[in-house]
Amino acid sequence: MGEIKKQSIASSMFQVIGLVFSSVQLLIIYPALLRPDQLGIIRLFIDLSFIAAPVFLVGSSATFVKFYFQLSKSIQEVNKLKVFALFWNLLGFVFFSSLLFIFLPIVEGWMVGRSPEIVPLLIYVPILGLIVSLFQLFKAFEQAHYKIQRANFLEQVLTRVLLILLAFIISYFSYDYTQVVIGVVVAHSAMTVVLIFMHLRDFPEERFLISNWDFKKTINKEFVFYSLFIFLIAVTSGIVIKLDTWMLSSMIGLEAVGIYAIALQLGVLIEFPKRAINQSVIPTLAKEWATNNMVEIESIYKKSSLVQLILGGLIFCLIFVNIDSFYKIIPNGDLYSSGKWVMFFIGLGKWFDVAAGANIEILQLSPYFKHSFWIRLSLLVLAVVFNLIFIPIYGIAGAAIATALTFMVNNLILSVLVYAILKIQPFSIQTIKALVIILICLGLTLSLPELNSPYFDILMRSSFYAILAISSLYYLKVSEDLISIVSRIVKPIRKN
Repeated sequence: MGEIKKQSIASSMFQVIGLVFSSVQLLIIYPALLRPDQLGIIRLFIDLSFIAAPVFLVGSSATFVKFYFQLSKSIQEVNKLKVFALFWNLLGFVFFSSLLFIFLPIVEGWMVGRSPEIVPLLIYVPILGLIVSLFQLFKAFEQAHYKIQRANFLEQVLTRVLLILLAFIISYFSYDYTQVVIGVVVAHSAMTVVLIFMHLRDFPEERFLISNWDFKKTINKEFVFYSLFIFLIAVTSGIVIKLDTWMLSSMIGLEAVGIYAIALQLGVLIEFPKRAINQSVIPTLAKEWATNNMVEIESIYKKSSLVQLILGGLIFCLIFVNIDSFYKIIPNGDLYSSGKWVMFFIGLGKWFDVAAGANIEILQLSPYFKHSFWIRLSLLVLAVVFNLIFIPIYGIAGAAIATALTFMVNNLILSVLVYAILKIQPFSIQTIKALVIILICLGLTLSLPELNSPYFDILMRSSFYAILAISSLYYLKVSEDLISIVSRIVKPIRKN
C-alpha cells in the first residue's frame, strides 16, 4: 500500500485545505452573510447539478479508469478510450437534457412542493451538470496518471474561494436567486477550463485526435456495457446521497434545507479520509484487477478499512463532543442549532460508511460489477421509504436518520456480498480494538465539566480527546499505517 499511502498523503493536503475553506464557507461566512433561504437555494441547486453530472457522464469516467491499465501499453488504444469517454459524456448530456426539457412540467410539479423559487432555476441545472461532468471526466484522466493533486486543488480550494467571494457579492449587492445561480455556474466553469487546459498541456500524446473519432472503432461494446452499468449505479447512488435535501425542500421548505446544510457539512467532514484514500485506491485496485492479484486487493481492503475507521471515528467524536459550543459561536447559531441531531445521525452513517472500506470500489472494478446496480436500486427505494417515514415525524432530524439507515444497510449488504463472492472481508481484531478505544475516549471526554467560554470549552475537549485517543491507538499499535503517520509528525519535533 506504499503508492496509495504516498498519493493519499499528497492529495490529502488539498483535501484538508478544501475542508477548512468549505467549513468556513458553510459554517461561518454563509450564516453571517446569507439568509437560510439563500443558503438553501445554493445548496439545492448544487445538489441537483451534482445529481445531473453522473447522469451526463453515463459511467464514462469510471470506464476510463477501469480499462486504462489494460490498454496503457498502446497510446492509440488509450486515445480511443479517452475519445469514447468524452463522446459518451456529451451524448449523455444531449440525451438527458432533452428528456428534462420534455418532462419539465412534470418535474416541476413533482419535486418543488414548498419551494417554488427553484422552478425558474431548473433550466440552469443541465448547464452546471455538464460543467461538473466534464470536470469529473478530466479528473478521471488525471487519476489514471496519479496526478489527482491538482484536480483536488481546483475542486477543493479554488472553487471554495470563488464561492466564498460569491457570498460577499450576494450580500453586498442583494442579488436575486437567478444571479446567485449564475455565479455558481461561473465559479465551476473557471475550474473546469483550467483543469482541461493543464491536462492537454501535460499529456500531449493523449490528446484527442480527429482520426480517433471513427465511430465503429471508438464505440467498443465492452466499454458501452460497463459504462451503462456504472451509469445506473452512479445515478441511483447520487439520488440516494442527495435525496434528503431534495425531499426536505419539497416537504418542509428551503429554510429547512439551509439549516440542514450546516449540520450536513459537519457530517461530511467524517468521510474526508475515505475521499482522500479512495482517489489512490481506485486506480490501484483497477491495476491489481488487471492481473487478478487478489492478495494485494485483500490487503488494500483491510488496511483502508482500518485507517478509515480510525480517522473517521476521531473526526466524528471531535465534532460531537464540541457540537453545543460550536452552535454558540457561529453567526446566527440559534437559527441553526436545531441541526445538532442531524449532524449526529449523518455522522454516524458516514462513520459506518468509511469503516466498511473499499467494498463498493472492489465490486465495481471486479468482473462481478453487475451486482452493484441491484444493490443501489433497492437502496434507492429504501431511502425514499425511510425519508417518507421519518421526515414527517422528526423533520430535518428525520431526514438524517433516513440517510444514516440507508448508509448502514448499503454497507452491510455490500460487505456480505463481497465476502460471499470473493471470500475477503475488511475487519479484524484490530478493528474491535480501535472501536473500543475511540468510544471509551468519547465517553471520558463527554464527562468533562462544561466551561463558560465556548472557545475554551472546544479547546479543552478537543485537546483532551485528541491526545487521549491518538496516544492510546499509537501505543497499543492498533494500525501500522497510523503509527507511520504519527511517527512522521513526531520525529521532527523530537529532533528539535
